[in-house]
Amino acid sequence: MAYNILGITPGHNGSVALVSDGEPVLYLEEDRLSKIKYEGNPLKTMFYILQKYKIDELVISGVSERYIAMIPPPKVWEDIYTSLVKKFNPEVKTISLVDSHHLTHASHAFYNSGFKNASVIVVDNVGSYLHFNINEQKIEAHENETIFKASYNKGFNPLYKTFHTDSHINYKTKNTLIENTLNVTKLYEFITKKLGWSEFEAGKTMGLSSYGKPNANIPNFFAKSRGDKKVLDIDFSLYDPKDVAYKIQTESQKLVGDLVQKSLDLTGETNICLSGGYGLNCVANYYMKKRFPNVNFYHEPLAHDAGNSIGAALYRWYEQSKDTTIRPRKTLYNGPKYTQEELLEGIKKYVG
Repeated sequence: MAYNILGITPGHNGSVALVSDGEPVLYLEEDRLSKIKYEGNPLKTMFYILQKYKIDELVISGVSERYIAMIPPPKVWEDIYTSLVKKFNPEVKTISLVDSHHLTHASHAFYNSGFKNASVIVVDNVGSYLHFNINEQKIEAHENETIFKASYNKGFNPLYKTFHTDSHINYKTKNTLIENTLNVTKLYEFITKKLGWSEFEAGKTMGLSSYGKPNANIPNFFAKSRGDKKVLDIDFSLYDPKDVAYKIQTESQKLVGDLVQKSLDLTGETNICLSGGYGLNCVANYYMKKRFPNVNFYHEPLAHDAGNSIGAALYRWYEQSKDTTIRPRKTLYNGPKYTQEELLEGIKKYVG
């Protein structure tokens, strides 16, 4: 009997993934069924899968602190996801990875890459809230960028992390940066909103950037590799939107390239996986290939948060099974499979 792990991403771009004996079998984002764009809480998708498969474990992927309260001690107040799965699988066990957002990004990319060993760079807007005690002060900070060294035998070792904090404490060591600044992805999303779109439509900024050109009159967006908060006060109506898009694209991809260089310096590893929301920036991905011609890149196609349902389920499978089988991604299609009869029935609805 196959061992089935159901991974879910509850936040924006909610999704569900089924991994059976280490093989991704089915993946769906909630908006594919609900028809509500970017919808979270993938209950309709879960119900769809639960009717078809027996589930042995439920893994809730790392999302953000606001979901921690949804996962209280078992047998007292169950989170809604465990409760739904138990309607079909009473003995299911729930694993929570809510404090490991970047780990699920990294797991997804690495296990899909086909690499035996690699470094994984996660570049994201907002990851998990983590807690620190710095100079006898307790602070909370969101993870932004992470460099992992990954292998099947040793798992994921974080070598470098950056964080955003709302406190006024700035903390820097060789491997950790905590600052009250804007990270690369957050600033890219801020510019996207200034250009008239939602933070989830950064691809439009990326596309617009191809029509822009350098404009020395636009103030600098970054200072010392972090977003300059003076950007918040810029009157963007004074500048051509195409040039604004060009500036954020070219400056941000250079900084992410610097993270790639840092990864090479830290690990010497030339197999590199890129994930996190910024990993969807295909213009930047081409830039990486040109800047680092000797690096073997794997760019995860589902680098956004929805892909973390796959990453969480894969992480749990390899963690508990000690399996070392390499299963590279072979297709971009992760959805349901249909018989010829089902396809014909579907076509009949639209043919007179």
